[in-house]
Amino acid sequence: MGALEVYRYERKFLVSERQAESIRRFVSVYMEPDRYMAGTGPDGYRVCSLYLDTPQLALYRQSVDGLKNRYKLRIRFYDDAPDTPAFLEVKRRTTETVHKLRVMIVKSAVERLLSGRRPSAAELLSNSDTSNRALSGFCESLDRIQADGVALVDYRREAFVSSAAENVRATFDRRIVGCPYRRGSGLMLGDDVTPIPVRGVVLELKYNGRAPRWMHDLVSDFGLQRLSFPKYVHCVDVLKSASDPLSARPRFGVRHHELV
Repeated sequence: MGALEVYRYERKFLVSERQAESIRRFVSVYMEPDRYMAGTGPDGYRVCSLYLDTPQLALYRQSVDGLKNRYKLRIRFYDDAPDTPAFLEVKRRTTETVHKLRVMIVKSAVERLLSGRRPSAAELLSNSDTSNRALSGFCESLDRIQADGVALVDYRREAFVSSAAENVRATFDRRIVGCPYRRGSGLMLGDDVTPIPVRGVVLELKYNGRAPRWMHDLVSDFGLQRLSFPKYVHCVDVLKSASDPLSARPRFGVRHHELV
């Protein structure tokens, strides 16, 4: 998939491993493992993101302050192999809706991109209107706030998709770790990887328009409570705590349990 543009709702919940097992059985009636789950272990596949921000952490503070209209800049990848792609992503939240626009590039272009050089057409892995628009949007956002790499967040994802409804997904995220980004290190975790404390498994339900009826039943039957769990924010908090133990405090913002 060379480029992607989606508008959807994303609802997060924190569940225990025991609940996750029961919820997996529940969603398996309506969904199937996504194609990237093939050949992976019980925790699914790896997801890693390099988050970009200003020196003053302006995008981090948008999330901490709970701004309804905010965005993230990140470079996502799925392994350490130098010949696999990376994805430039701008993820915007407007009130309750998420808009994600991303483009796929060769990994070797990432360091040059962070040094101010826009990827060439040869470094794009697809040449479509969406790809070019996504690249322009990412580079313009990067330049506008003079963002640079801040932190790498890595975790394992177990993912399910619906064959009956487009863009309906359920994901379980575990084993979340983070480390500071250091220029010149490429898209590689450093030796100073730090676990991100999570009291369970991060469950996320994603859908367009209105949630399927079974999602409402899932939330109701398991008594799930929505919460805010921005991984980038938690990572920065944990990394800050290395020098000031009081600076990292839990940011689990519990919200109402209804879906749209």
